[in-house]
Amino acid sequence: MRLVVRLLAIACALAAIAFALANRAPVTVSLAPLPVRMDLPVYLLVLASLAVGVLAGGTASWIVAGRRRRAERSARRQLAAAERALTDARTRRAGDGGGLA
Repeated sequence: MRLVVRLLAIACALAAIAFALANRAPVTVSLAPLPVRMDLPVYLLVLASLAVGVLAGGTASWIVAGRRRRAERSARRQLAAAERALTDARTRRAGDGGGLA
């Protein structure tokens, strides 16, 4: 599995390098309400947009998964409390003689 992941990472890196070499022409980027104009290579603009999208998606997934992690923690606490109650009940029963009356 590690080999597949590494080969995939190498393939993606080579594709990004080939894309960067093929798209070196400058493009003017203007941020509409701000008086900012920048001349950037096309590859930089595309790869930066891709990176921002990956970060935004990862952050959104992490936030959504936080609800699930919170629910799992609560379930684990409830399970631990139930196990403690069961152990206490068994200990008390063993102290009473353990037999049926």
